[in-house]
Amino acid sequence: MTVDPAADVDGTYAAWFTANGVAAALQRPDFHLFGAAPDAAGTAALLAELRTALGASFVTAPTPDGGTP
Repeated sequence: MTVDPAADVDGTYAAWFTANGVAAALQRPDFHLFGAAPDAAGTAALLAELRTALGASFVTAPTPDGGTP
């Protein structure tokens, strides 16, 4: 987990991520937390949950190597 020191001037975010074993957090536009994940697999699952919650039906862009995410 990397927290931008320019955005986390007093270390609050880094401390929260560490204390909660979080690698990624997804914040809603209204600043409520949609969810958090401990690792890359959890982050992928969290994003899938968001897509489902939004009712997203879109085609994802291919990755630079030509595959799909």
